Amino acid sequence: MKNNKIFFTILIFLFLLSQKSFSQKNLQPGYIIQQNGDTLHGLIDYRNWKKNPRTIKFSKDNNSKLLKFSPKEIKGFKVNDEIYVSGKVKTEISSEELKWLDDNSKLNLKTDTVFLKTLFEGGKSLYVYNFKIKSNFYINNNNNYELLMYKKYLTTKNGKKGIAENKNYLGQLNVYLKEYPKIKSKLKNTKYKQSDLYKLFKSYYKYFPDDLVYMKTKKSFFSEIGIKVGGSSTALDISRENLNNVTQGRSLNFSGAVFYDLILPWYLQKWSTYNELSISSYKFEGVYDSFSANISKAEIGYTYLSLNNLVKYKFPIGPFYVFLYAGISNGYAIKETFKLKEISKETGNVLSEEKLLMDTRRYEQGFILGTGIKFKKLSLEFRYKQGNGMSYYDNLSTITNRYFIFLGYGF
Repeated sequence: MKNNKIFFTILIFLFLLSQKSFSQKNLQPGYIIQQNGDTLHGLIDYRNWKKNPRTIKFSKDNNSKLLKFSPKEIKGFKVNDEIYVSGKVKTEISSEELKWLDDNSKLNLKTDTVFLKTLFEGGKSLYVYNFKIKSNFYINNNNNYELLMYKKYLTTKNGKKGIAENKNYLGQLNVYLKEYPKIKSKLKNTKYKQSDLYKLFKSYYKYFPDDLVYMKTKKSFFSEIGIKVGGSSTALDISRENLNNVTQGRSLNFSGAVFYDLILPWYLQKWSTYNELSISSYKFEGVYDSFSANISKAEIGYTYLSLNNLVKYKFPIGPFYVFLYAGISNGYAIKETFKLKEISKETGNVLSEEKLLMDTRRYEQGFILGTGIKFKKLSLEFRYKQGNGMSYYDNLSTITNRYFIFLGYGF
């Protein structure tokens, strides 16, 4: 119980530390374009923006002060293969939530100076402005950023209310991409959303590849496979008095695993789904001497092959990454010992052998909490796992409480 409290205290401390680290700088190589057209290379505090940033922070190097820039102060910037351009544009600010829709097809426009995210740049360019309530898309028409016009609104027909759409953007695109022979057929299935517009411009540039300067690549998943070895310390809590002597103390054993870490492309790649196939075991023995010619020896031992499915969060501290994870475990006992032996004191021969329980369960479920530290490809981690043991019976609890330590290597 004391060990549990210490372990959970460490987890809480690391969680609080991770919240602090979330606000720390994430400086990535990039550049800004000044108002005079000069390009200034340095470091940009990259935040993996879901909404277009209102300002950015830039420094010439790690030792320089971070300077804040708005779209009125620079022409644009590039970081982590993302290009943003500054522009004074019209934004359509009507809500798209059903309860806030009005009954007017006319766009509700507001002029603002913003950073537009570049999706395509070339002979025909496409940009997006993601803000609090929606996304607006733009084309570059004669060096002006032109809003692709769209609005969702309420309508009444034959006494019934419904939702209608102002789809002026289709006409704009029909003119803008008129050189493309397939434009009319492509527009039939093009909705006002990034995936559809991206697909349209991508098909356009397959037809005119020489006109393409830049295409925003979609964020991809990263993965890592590896192995880890270590040990386990297991306590077995069985709610039966005659077995208390058997399960006293802790069982120390070898443990190992292979893992697959699928790193998600969002949130600065701090989250991942972490899956592993592990092997672990424990064994307990107890001897009963009844002052007769024989002794009784109880043995409880299991070796599990477990599939562990975890959610992992990591954050940087200097050159290291600290990580936390939690999830579920499903194990199957590939080796089982749950028996009572009657042994002759005189000869040492086994006189009889029987199961301590008539029916046992090989399938074990549990939950896992863990933490660790990683440096390059090496990792060191600590883990707590609780399982429901081997008992089928409601009135017999067989809880396993296990601690692990692993040294891992990723390929």
